[in-house]
Amino acid sequence: MRVVVCDTGPILHLHEIGGLDLLEKTGEVILPKAVNTELLAHLPEWAKEHPACLRIVAVSAGERHWM
Repeated sequence: MRVVVCDTGPILHLHEIGGLDLLEKTGEVILPKAVNTELLAHLPEWAKEHPACLRIVAVSAGERHWM
């Protein structure tokens, strides 16, 4: 299975065009907690409307155990 780690920008732009469902086609999508916090600041509805394929994880600098 393919694992994708995503930053804030691509998620925001997919949301703008109504394309968040495309994330499910890429495989499992990892979203660092810091990115999730940024998305909540830009998209208040994000807490209830994010795609089920996203896995929100705590990631520290240099940590790669989830890969």
